[in-house]
Amino acid sequence: STTVDVREGLSFILDGALRTTQAQVARVVVLSADGEVALTVGRGEVRHGVRALDRALVQEMGERTDPLVIEDVAGLPDLDAVGPLQGRIRSAVAVPVRSAGELLAVIWVGHGEARTMEPSDIDVLNTLAAQTAVLLENARLFQVAQGDRRKLAAILASTSDGVLVIDQHDRIVLCNPAAEEGLGVAASAAIGERVDDAKLPAGVTRLLTESLLPGQTLSTEATGEDGRTLSCNVSVIVSATGERLGRVATIRDTSVLKGLERSKAQFIARVSRDLRRPLTLIRGYATMLPMVGELNERQREFVASIVQGVEQTGEMVQSLLELGEFGVGGGADRAPIRLAPLVIDAVEGAREQAAEGGVFLRVGTVERSTGVVGDAALLRQAVAVLLDIAIANTAPGGAVRVELMAADATATVRVEDGGSRGDAVGDPAASLGLATVRSVVDQHGGELRVETEPGAGSTYIISLPTGKMKPSSVSGTTG
Repeated sequence: STTVDVREGLSFILDGALRTTQAQVARVVVLSADGEVALTVGRGEVRHGVRALDRALVQEMGERTDPLVIEDVAGLPDLDAVGPLQGRIRSAVAVPVRSAGELLAVIWVGHGEARTMEPSDIDVLNTLAAQTAVLLENARLFQVAQGDRRKLAAILASTSDGVLVIDQHDRIVLCNPAAEEGLGVAASAAIGERVDDAKLPAGVTRLLTESLLPGQTLSTEATGEDGRTLSCNVSVIVSATGERLGRVATIRDTSVLKGLERSKAQFIARVSRDLRRPLTLIRGYATMLPMVGELNERQREFVASIVQGVEQTGEMVQSLLELGEFGVGGGADRAPIRLAPLVIDAVEGAREQAAEGGVFLRVGTVERSTGVVGDAALLRQAVAVLLDIAIANTAPGGAVRVELMAADATATVRVEDGGSRGDAVGDPAASLGLATVRSVVDQHGGELRVETEPGAGSTYIISLPTGKMKPSSVSGTTG
């Protein structure tokens, strides 16, 4: 029971069988999964023909679960073609080795004379058979574990993402090559060290030692070797019985992506600002046309259309700037916040726009304790953009409804418009606004969905993972 070396373990077992039964030979025949002989180990006097006897006893064992006592082995049918055994084995006792009903092996002992086995000897052989089953099962499990470990090692060595594992005592137990390169540490030096002593980037060390609940994931960005930007995610390792075994961190070098994001943000900002000057000139000259002469009704309509088009284009430019600022250029702050105040604040900020369009704003259920970890300014901006889109899509006299709910560790903000206006369908500014919201929501690990029913309007849904704020919640309806 202390070894997974099958030959070594079986040798101990057979030596015990020889001493107990005073037999001339003791052997064990190990079978493969398809019932073929995979391994034989013997002890005692070597005698010609024992391999044939191995096969005959395995054949006789069949589905038996009890020992097989043979007073004269010469009567076994499978031995007819072999002839008499040299140094004749006269009698034998064979015991099956089974696990979960499967025949794993056969242990047998042979004597040179007819002999009646004592019940105590049979009991010892049965005990040895049970120990053999344990040995073979342990060896099989060890081989499977070794195979899985080699596969895992190959996967971890070839993946481009760094993987760092620490145990429940905050000691590093695994560090793959990608983690070595990204964190600037050698696995040989880091493994066995406490996280605080492993000279990891400060942000990674802080994340690995921060309070963390099972099922929760913490994320951060840290500066690694050579100034590279590393995206790090940490979660708890939990056993099948719920025991906390440690933590696992995945590390990805996002330097190239960050560079692309910065370039994209700079491009969007530059183009957006460059567009503002000609738009200002167009709007200014269009509004001054009545100053240089009386305009007829048709000309005033044309001027109004020009001004309206410039204003719509200005809204698109503003959306582009917001997309660059919130969705690409900067990262979201990480702090516990309550969603109810910022949702109400966004609603209050949209009331003037709603009144100008003849649209009612209604606030439904608001669970006031619902909290998330994120950036309050960005999330308020996301809700405000959805309100702008919903108000623009609602005909005068219609209503926009806002709700905040929480269930299954998810906070949900719903903004429902009152039905599309003909001139709002396909508005490019709305598309850019949704892109801005999606970027903000993605940064917070959430999801944006838009559910549209023809003729009945659209519902914009932001789903975010919640954070624990207070155990109680207050729901109410205002309008």
